[in-house]
Amino acid sequence: MTAPGGGAAAAPADARLRALYSVMQTIENKLGGGEGVEGLYGSIKRSGMDKVLECMRAKCGLDGTSVLVDVGAGLGRPLMHALLEPGIAGARGIEIDRIKCDKAAAFLKQAVAELQRRGVADSGLVPPPVECSAIENVRSLDPCTHAYSFWEGVPVEGKAAFGALFAASRTLRSVAVVQRAIRTDPAEYMADLGFGEVELVSSFSVSMSGSGRSFTAYVFNKANLPASLPAALAAEQAAAQSVQTPALAAEAAAPAPTVQQRGVAEAEPEESVASSATMGRSQRQRRPTAKQAAAAEQAAEEAQGRTQPQRSARAQRADRRNAAAWEAAKPTAGQLAAAEPVGVQQRQGEAEQAAPEAAAAPAGSPGKSTRAAAATAAKLSSPQKGGVQKRSSPAKPAKAAAVAAAAGAAAGAPVRTSPRKLALSLAVDEAAAGKGSKAAPVAAAAGANPLAARVVKAEAQAAAKQLQQTDRKALFAEWRAANGKAYASPVREAAAFAAFNAAVDDVIAHNSRPGATFFKGLTDTADLSWEEFETTRLMRPANGDALTAQAAAGATAVDAAPAPKHGRKLAQTVPAKWDWRALGKVTPVKNQGSCGSCWAFAAVAALESKALITGTKFSKDLSEQQMVDCINTATGYSSYGCNGGASTDVLRYVKAFRATTEADYAYTGKTGTKCLETSASPAAAGSITVGGYKVLAKDRATIQAAVASGGPVIVYFSVQSSFYRYSGGIYPASSCTGTAVNHAMLVVGYDFTGPTPYWIVRNSWGNLWGVGGYAYIQATADALRNFASPAEAQAAAKQLQQTDRKALFAEWRAANGKAYASPVREAAAFAAFNAAVDDVIAHNSRPGATFFKGLTDTADLSWEEFETTRLMRPANGDALTAQAAAGATAVDAAPAPKHGRKLAQTVPAKWDWRALGKVTPVKNQGSCGSCWAFAAVAALESKALITGTKFSKDLSEQQMVDCINTATGYSSYGCNGGASTDVLRYVKAFRATTEADYAYTGKTGTKCLETSASPAAAGSITVGGYKVLAKDRATIQAAVASGGPVIVYFSVQSSFYRYSGGIYPASSCTGTAVNHAMLVVGYDFTGPTPYWIVRNSWGNLWGVGGYAYIQATADAVGTCKMYSGLIQPLATAAKA
Repeated sequence: MTAPGGGAAAAPADARLRALYSVMQTIENKLGGGEGVEGLYGSIKRSGMDKVLECMRAKCGLDGTSVLVDVGAGLGRPLMHALLEPGIAGARGIEIDRIKCDKAAAFLKQAVAELQRRGVADSGLVPPPVECSAIENVRSLDPCTHAYSFWEGVPVEGKAAFGALFAASRTLRSVAVVQRAIRTDPAEYMADLGFGEVELVSSFSVSMSGSGRSFTAYVFNKANLPASLPAALAAEQAAAQSVQTPALAAEAAAPAPTVQQRGVAEAEPEESVASSATMGRSQRQRRPTAKQAAAAEQAAEEAQGRTQPQRSARAQRADRRNAAAWEAAKPTAGQLAAAEPVGVQQRQGEAEQAAPEAAAAPAGSPGKSTRAAAATAAKLSSPQKGGVQKRSSPAKPAKAAAVAAAAGAAAGAPVRTSPRKLALSLAVDEAAAGKGSKAAPVAAAAGANPLAARVVKAEAQAAAKQLQQTDRKALFAEWRAANGKAYASPVREAAAFAAFNAAVDDVIAHNSRPGATFFKGLTDTADLSWEEFETTRLMRPANGDALTAQAAAGATAVDAAPAPKHGRKLAQTVPAKWDWRALGKVTPVKNQGSCGSCWAFAAVAALESKALITGTKFSKDLSEQQMVDCINTATGYSSYGCNGGASTDVLRYVKAFRATTEADYAYTGKTGTKCLETSASPAAAGSITVGGYKVLAKDRATIQAAVASGGPVIVYFSVQSSFYRYSGGIYPASSCTGTAVNHAMLVVGYDFTGPTPYWIVRNSWGNLWGVGGYAYIQATADALRNFASPAEAQAAAKQLQQTDRKALFAEWRAANGKAYASPVREAAAFAAFNAAVDDVIAHNSRPGATFFKGLTDTADLSWEEFETTRLMRPANGDALTAQAAAGATAVDAAPAPKHGRKLAQTVPAKWDWRALGKVTPVKNQGSCGSCWAFAAVAALESKALITGTKFSKDLSEQQMVDCINTATGYSSYGCNGGASTDVLRYVKAFRATTEADYAYTGKTGTKCLETSASPAAAGSITVGGYKVLAKDRATIQAAVASGGPVIVYFSVQSSFYRYSGGIYPASSCTGTAVNHAMLVVGYDFTGPTPYWIVRNSWGNLWGVGGYAYIQATADAVGTCKMYSGLIQPLATAAKA
């Protein structure tokens, strides 16, 4: 048997494992063993790990395609065992202890090297990564399929965080945990920890080496899971393992240092997440098809003069064009509405399924085999010309390593990173707003190398200091080697060095600024001045409004800004955070090279994503060169090849004809003299067409909804000199001064959960630019609401001052779907709106404002009207808290601190249940003081998602408004207010039905329609009760992170009802009575002002997508009395 993980066929499994454990023991003796829990209990013995893996193999589908994650990995012994035998596809470790992380890097590297030296493992085995992170800070465990963890000594908060990730995972199917005997039902025990519905498949005793202690291993499968991964997920998972970064490949090939040679700095840094995504498996490169191989061989022979076959005139022209494919082109400056493809389909007449390597031209297709041959020869042998990087190309076969290495090293072509791997590289907690992601670009060196992308502020500043102390010529030589740069003459090299010097100065100056929100780096075009970059990489400048009008003229549909749907259903479908990469629906980043063809790259990337989302079978790599050559003024379009164009031209062309494959029509980076894809050419396997496109309204909420529901969106962009060296962070609107657009990109996601909302934008400048080829760009609001920064709010205030009030009111009315019953009511609404505008301008113009106001959808209501129609009758917060405690199942006191080195490790400093998918969409209570019901129902929905309870995902608030009142023994008054604890007591005694069964009306009903005589609707739930928390910030923090969202009461002030962003401070509150209820779904204590993330029930046009960031005070009162109530539901259960 040959173990895919690297086992040699000649060595039996038992011999390999004996060698493995001998090697690991030897290295551990040299490095020193584990600390903490590992040092106390020892590590699992080989026999125990054998039993765990054999059980997973026999009952949980563990095989050669599986990926194992070890949570609490220590030095990584179980990972090595699994990779070697039974030979899984990949492995990943997560470890909180920095000391063990440092040792693990050296331990695993030396173990792999020694196993390979002994011939026990083949050269394909690479050390599995161990990420140094608390499990609470990990956002996803995908694409791992199986999980293992030793739980003795692990706090319940860590187990719960693991459970939430397991339940949310699309790929994890099984988990094995080792701990002392579970005294209750093991499946229920796991469900209580948030793992969802699982089935115990086996339990057995295992012992630990070092201590001799005995524990029990429990192996669980997710309930109702198929015997193997679905084919689509299996394919994504395989793709995630198929690419290895150049940096890690070089590291794996290097000899392991001895214990004497290694230093403290040898440990893999925490930020090198992208390299970790290889998960212990070397690159499995794909073999070219027979046609491609034959074409490459023929092309090579022709180049050497050994064959001179008869060639058609068309073929000879294609040969000449491809022979000059990568000559440095210097076209004149080029030209350039947010467009989204409507739908794609496989082109009729093509093969049923075509993998990228099989998408060669069909036999007998005139000209196509010729251009494929030339393209293949160019990809395998053409060096980089003039310092211009080639478009990313597919991996080469192992036997062609010498040729491929020459082409790849000279060209500096980045490896294409699979979307699944990219999702994994971003899985460790990203630094929010102003810090960007910790994931480095794929080919960036790790650690303190100043050439790497700098996406964390402190790291960027440290790198700037290092650059100041570095010899410029040595740095240039290092950069040239890293980017495969060669220059045609000493004059060109001198010019390149001068541009590089200027780039270093710019990077140092920019990254040293204390207030920088984004960071610059020495990208692969650092040898180009801005003028050279602008001339060779961008389109000719164009008018954005004209392009938008042109797009709308040819659109299949135009999306206007949607009128809001009043009532509780307002915008329930739009999540606050979305990323199509994490779902594997974005193809790898490409590089347009020295050609202003961004318009074609953006459109083709949009088509590829749309095909992946809709399940269209295609080649996974469509041709941009077809668009560059075939779409121009001569064929009835407005584009100019490498001089720029319109992405909508591509979508119109593909709708009328087809998009062929990259293998069929290879990219040259130069405008061709003739279109080689004609109606006379048969469609290549893997080609597609599209149903058209739609144009979106210039409205952030519209774009957000379109991205989340329909897929990536094409945008035009005005590239400034500050942008072409972007290397991380959130690129702000304040950096843009240009008015003309000169570039096209693709919005593939967004994150509106932090103080600075941003778009996730895919570029076409290769994955050495930005953050793996992507940029995080500030998602600005309109002039009315949802501000992310003081600068944005102040700019909007200035704009409001210069705007005609009647025109502004008309615009606001249209955007919010407002109609009035009479001229008198309209006049009153306009007067209230006028006062709101004055208030917004005055407040947002203040230099020291920490939060911002906006023209929300209730800007036509005075404070008195709002207070009367939207809030509860005022109540005493302490009385509500005492009432809650009287009916509670449990009361949490403030916890005594746990002294010692583990102090405060169990509660993360930052938490957001939205990011884990455990919060349902924001709702709108309308003109009814039913916040008490909305807060309680939202808490129940989140608790059900966290515990894995099967339910409708949308429970009824109207049931609570109608059925819970003084007549039924409770203290609530429908739309006049109530107690959230009444809801939890009622649901414990009876049930919560679904919204579909009992729809919201926003009025107090005269009769309860859900009675004991009514059968329970499918999707109904009950609850075990609730607990009340102590009025202590640390207690609330721990409860939110470990148990789920917490209900709070709140004293709404006039300053709060127009809240539109920022951190709402305690100093804004003067009231003593509470009149509202909300839900704390997370917090962020990492910045200078700690804050709670609070879900409101006033729709997503209020606040930041329906949420508020409220200062987390350290007293026993809370901002605006919000430490009143503090109610958390206990476990939920389905109610049949």
